[in-house]
Amino acid sequence: MIENILNLKLFPENSKVRNINEYILHLKNSPKDFFEIYSKLELLESDPIKTPYHFNDHLASKIDLVSQELSTKGIAVWKNFLPNKVLSDLKIHADSILNESYEWLSNRNETYEYYDDEINNCRHMGSKSSFHSGRIRSQYLSTNQSKYNRLLQDLFSDLRINQIGRKVFKSHCFKSYLLFEKLIPSKVEDKWHVDGILDQFKVMLLLEDVGADNGPLFFKPDTKKFLKTDLKPILYNTFAFGRDWGCYPHPNIINKIDSPIIKMTGKAGDAIFFDTLHIHRGSACIEDSRTTLTYAMGVESCKNQVLKLLKVV
Repeated sequence: MIENILNLKLFPENSKVRNINEYILHLKNSPKDFFEIYSKLELLESDPIKTPYHFNDHLASKIDLVSQELSTKGIAVWKNFLPNKVLSDLKIHADSILNESYEWLSNRNETYEYYDDEINNCRHMGSKSSFHSGRIRSQYLSTNQSKYNRLLQDLFSDLRINQIGRKVFKSHCFKSYLLFEKLIPSKVEDKWHVDGILDQFKVMLLLEDVGADNGPLFFKPDTKKFLKTDLKPILYNTFAFGRDWGCYPHPNIINKIDSPIIKMTGKAGDAIFFDTLHIHRGSACIEDSRTTLTYAMGVESCKNQVLKLLKVV
């Protein structure tokens, strides 16, 4: 990987740039150079995976099917991913910590905040406006936070998810965090976006049945390719101005993209795998509720290594 990165020649021979901070400033002032380096990063190969995971034939076949669909469309569903006992225990745990989060949010103001819950070893997040948007969230940031909970340890240790990431991105993958989320009735829906410009995928585990009125994920398949055309400004804007500003393309651009909208309804226990560089958004929960657990999966690709060196998050 190091050789691949060095071969990029980040600093041209005739450049006056002397260090990485000056180079970042140069790229922020030169969209053309940023697009050029980003295009080169897309072509870099990562180091070979030296320690493979092993699965029985049935699991290996299922992993191959999900990986192929995720690679092609940017989204795939593994039905009945969670056994009933695990699903039941997770739902009980989710209800418990999200109720704590709800109580904490009730005493907040309009400023977005984090609160590290030492009793439940998780982090609650949001503000009083979370009730307006209908989103209650609690997060486990690492295996260290889950060390007192065998159920969560098993979630962090589930190599089926890592293997799918390996097959799709040809790189080692790791679990960044686990996010429990409950949607409650609201008229507010999310805007179309991508989740940054790093390679990443997420896995949304449905902890209860999700119908069309329960706030399902909306997804536009096979739209990552438009980052080379209609959506190209997202790359530079996110790099130069941050994710909050850069990751949300103008609705007129979205309307030009020829891709259907898939509403990701499903049954409790299903797992929805999706590449976060494809266009997607949350929808409003109109009735009842929707409780999910989402894995955020990091990818150790050469592209990501260089972008992180350039302080992309």
